[in-house]
Amino acid sequence: AEELTKRWPMKVSVVRVEDYRGCKDANELLQKEGPEAVRYAVENAEPQNLNCIKPMAKVEKVDIMQMEKMSTGLPNLDRVLDGGFRFGQLAILTGKRGDGKSTMASMWGCEALDQNYNCFFYSGELPDFYFRNWMDRQITKKKDVSQADEDKLNQWYGEKAFIYDNTSVPDENTNLLEVIEVAIVQKNCRFILLDNLMTALDPDLDTDLWRQQSKFVGDLAALSKKYNVFILLIAHPRKSYGAINNDDIAGSSNITDRADIVL
Repeated sequence: AEELTKRWPMKVSVVRVEDYRGCKDANELLQKEGPEAVRYAVENAEPQNLNCIKPMAKVEKVDIMQMEKMSTGLPNLDRVLDGGFRFGQLAILTGKRGDGKSTMASMWGCEALDQNYNCFFYSGELPDFYFRNWMDRQITKKKDVSQADEDKLNQWYGEKAFIYDNTSVPDENTNLLEVIEVAIVQKNCRFILLDNLMTALDPDLDTDLWRQQSKFVGDLAALSKKYNVFILLIAHPRKSYGAINNDDIAGSSNITDRADIVL
């Protein structure tokens, strides 16, 4: 019935199970119960809806203000976002070179860890040890992190913080999206940071770059909603002068349309 509903341009109705009266099909129903039983079954058939088409009246009421959120650590931004980053969302962070995109994003990673959310970090530009050093310095607010501080940090990171090992030789059959999904499912990561869009794309000469970008961002948005996690993606802007808006983000023009928040 589902397949027929997709293909047939007219309304499709389905006989209710109980109206078969235990028979396997209409022919058996006719033989055992007579034509009136068949007529009744047909006239009382229920309209079939595609699973993706739902009557508005049946939409579950959800108090958006009470949904799970992660504080950004910035009261004014939390106020704008109605309490912080909401899980099930994809956010794109952009800014000019040197504006502090990576610093801001890793600060939010620290906030997530401090709020006891498991995190997965991907940096396409920094080796894992450099990213770790950057995080350590942000948390301790020290340029030189002592061994004692590092021991405390290791305990604090514990089994909450995970990072993509870009020094390992990747399996050619495994892509970044699959790795992220494993981190979500197996490591219970709720905050995902990807720095940045261009380095996160798989080199594929058969697919044009704009289409890759659009699909990748769309897949990230779907992941965030499927697993109710928050994904933060850093994207660089094109060269621009003055204030930056959505249209200044480098790459496919529709990637910001696929995100829930653009910062």
